Amino acid sequence: MNIEKYTDKYFTYTREILERSGYDPWVAMQVFIRKGPGRVYGIDEAVDILRQSGIQYVGGRIWALPEGSDYQPGDVVMKIEAPLRMIVEYETIYLGIISESTTLHNRDNDLDLATIEERMREIVSLVGDRPVYYFGARHWHWRCDKDISEAAMNGGAAGCSTGARGEPGLGTMPHALVVVYGDTAKATSVFDRYIDKSIKRVVLVDTFNREIDDAKEGIQLLWDQMGGEIYSRNPPGLRIDTCGENVGQYCHTKGVSVELARKMKLAMSGYSGMTITLSSGFANVDKVKHFIEAENALGMQLFDSLGVGQLWEGRSATADIIVVDGEPKHKTGRPQISSSDLMEEVQW
Repeated sequence: MNIEKYTDKYFTYTREILERSGYDPWVAMQVFIRKGPGRVYGIDEAVDILRQSGIQYVGGRIWALPEGSDYQPGDVVMKIEAPLRMIVEYETIYLGIISESTTLHNRDNDLDLATIEERMREIVSLVGDRPVYYFGARHWHWRCDKDISEAAMNGGAAGCSTGARGEPGLGTMPHALVVVYGDTAKATSVFDRYIDKSIKRVVLVDTFNREIDDAKEGIQLLWDQMGGEIYSRNPPGLRIDTCGENVGQYCHTKGVSVELARKMKLAMSGYSGMTITLSSGFANVDKVKHFIEAENALGMQLFDSLGVGQLWEGRSATADIIVVDGEPKHKTGRPQISSSDLMEEVQW
């Protein structure tokens, strides 16, 4: 299969940055499922996909629950140790395999493309002329990505994160890039240095739960590094994707909240042309309505675009880096979870 065609664009950018910079950190990743309890499926197929990366020839290791094992919400179902450069583009693929198979085997709903299209249309209608991007490829099997992406586009999406439709995918930088560099500004700097200048620079600011401070530092770095003329022609942006485990910086509410978006808007008001993209939970129509109602009440626009993921109900698998070159490093709020004694190491 064509891995690059079906992976989120931000993982392709990450592989390109690692290659061009000569950096190839060895990472440990944990894969877990929030929704449960239930039985996990898709493990065998996910391992077969990861074999294609060739990690078995360089000492890469995988541990996983056996196919069909019981799990509880938040349990680790797979752990991977390998060079990040070799596996980063596989993340969308193996997560989608586990998500679809676990959803279907636990008798949750199958996909309904008409419902996906309608939900996207409702979200697009609510936000007016602001673009909405579909970022949900890792939540279902890659074989269905083209059809799901088409449904999202038919519902008014402005673009998708993969190239499944034959068009280039859209993306910023992933949390993985920020985690391995250990600093949002450093990750922003290497993205700007190695990715084509025509691509909009968007700083992902929530990895270490310093959303506002990292936004200021990242945007100022881009101003200095890009130069005023380039900055003016292609103004950078911010993406806020704060996970539900975290309270936003200087806030009282968890996740990507109205409070956090308002504080960010006020804090960054001096940067002309800068845009704010919100993601995490915005496939929920009620959350989008809440933000629009808040904008009307506050008399201010809180965002310039949205990234939406799972436009259906399901059991999504998530992957997090927890160790980089032997040192514990992870996204804030997502520390290493103790693995089950039932996990078995894959024998190559």
